[in-house]
Amino acid sequence: MPIIHVNSEAKLKKFNKMDKKGKMVVAFVATWCGHCQNLKPIWKKMEKKFKNKGTIVMIYSDFRERANISSNVNGYPTIKTYINGKGKELNINWEEGNNLEKAISKFFSGKSFKKRTRQRTRKKGRKRKRRRTRKKY
Repeated sequence: MPIIHVNSEAKLKKFNKMDKKGKMVVAFVATWCGHCQNLKPIWKKMEKKFKNKGTIVMIYSDFRERANISSNVNGYPTIKTYINGKGKELNINWEEGNNLEKAISKFFSGKSFKKRTRQRTRKKGRKRKRRRTRKKY
């Protein structure tokens, strides 16, 4: 599976010709962005780990508008996951520990990476008994 850094015209053409089917993780970054500079070493490590799992792409801000992919980017860095061309933003704090690595691992393995909420144990229609205590004056 390819690893592409869209930071030149030649790489932009290669990315636009590429088949967008399957799973793909895309990071939209800017060269002037401090958070993006912090993301790069984490992204490089992640590329080595997941290079055989799916497509990993880093698109620089100068080429975002001309890339053939749906990108609604409001800020940098923005990390999105794509399945057969349909994108979804990855809402995690990638700066803490290895959250990004865990989320991408779950994405490529097919597991959900959403936070699970505690399910209700009470059956529908059953009322909960309330304990009443009387105050003695």
